[in-house]
Amino acid sequence: MKKVFFTKVLSLFSFRNVTFLVILILFSVSSYYLWNNKVQLESQVNSLNSSYQQLQKNYQQSLDQDQIYQLEKIKLEESKRQVEEEYEKLKSDASKEKLAKIEEIFQLYQSAISKIDRNNKVKVDNTEVTGQLNDWGQKFLKQDFGSLKETITQANTNLDKKYQEYLASLPPPEPPKPAPAPAAGYSYQSVSTSRGNYNVHLIKMSLSEVRVKTITANESDCTNNCPAKPLADYVKENGAYAGINGTYFCPPDYSACSGKTNSYDFTIFNSNLGKWINAHNLNWNSPGLATFNGSEAHFYAKTTDYTGNTVTAAISNYFGLLSNNNVVVSESVLTSAQKVKGTRGALGTDGTNVYLATISNATVIDAAYVMQALGAKDALNLDGGGSSAMYIGGSYKVGPGRLLPNAIVLVK
Repeated sequence: MKKVFFTKVLSLFSFRNVTFLVILILFSVSSYYLWNNKVQLESQVNSLNSSYQQLQKNYQQSLDQDQIYQLEKIKLEESKRQVEEEYEKLKSDASKEKLAKIEEIFQLYQSAISKIDRNNKVKVDNTEVTGQLNDWGQKFLKQDFGSLKETITQANTNLDKKYQEYLASLPPPEPPKPAPAPAAGYSYQSVSTSRGNYNVHLIKMSLSEVRVKTITANESDCTNNCPAKPLADYVKENGAYAGINGTYFCPPDYSACSGKTNSYDFTIFNSNLGKWINAHNLNWNSPGLATFNGSEAHFYAKTTDYTGNTVTAAISNYFGLLSNNNVVVSESVLTSAQKVKGTRGALGTDGTNVYLATISNATVIDAAYVMQALGAKDALNLDGGGSSAMYIGGSYKVGPGRLLPNAIVLVK
């Protein structure tokens, strides 16, 4: 009887101990998680405080920079007003020799003002130069042109140096995603480049499947009233698969082309006649040149690089765009019209395929980057604007545009 009672008591005591132990463990675990959450919250609060303080600091710095920019802008405007007033006075009664000096100094001054404003817009520190503005004005009033020329020239150099340092500090732009390889034949697509996105009408064909022909409406050199015809006629007369407009030429609706209607000075090999047109201009240094000998293509950044290889087609124009996958045209050689956004034509190859492209809303430099993004390794600029024309499969994709004195066609 006693043994049974003792066993029951012991059993009860053990159960209570186990229950207590379980409660103790649960409490400990709960306390740990609460403590851990508290630590994490404190860390997040500290991080938020640090971020807030940094934001306050950046905001204050931004306000300070804007204030400096506004003060420099006011100083700049006052200096411009004083110098421009004095410039007008000096111009009115200066001798011819003296006026030339005044004009030279004023042009240097205007350049410096423009560069200061450019640098200010990107928050480049110009205080070293803007601190001299009052001194420049005084020297201009005293007509101390020799010293002033030296000072402003040095200032221009310093302003450019600081701007270049600013550009070098910028993170490099993300390389553009390569355009998907266009299918053979015609396609219309948006092409992404480091200079932006461009819509392109493209004909891409294997050089093993087509022959490139360069055709002129004239059979010999022509300087005025040259024959011209629609691109569709060039395509149909040659039993061709596709075609695109050729070189720059003098259209009849340009007043500057009076006496040179439909003429062009660029060298072209007439594939049908087997002869060069305007062969004497192969010695021009600036135009690029594309040549074909059957399925073999060669591009030259300058016509003077041509070595006289046998050709079945060839065309030159301002300017070569790509050579060995490198952009070879620069802003410095372009005319103002070539720097304006417009419709551009281009001819290119990658060694295996030929590319005929019409690019919308692009400069000539833009066209080079588009051809590179499409996969061409060599490319030549063609005419564009109102002369743009592309024909394939019995219809125009672009144009017809003006009547053309020459064209490029693809014969299957």
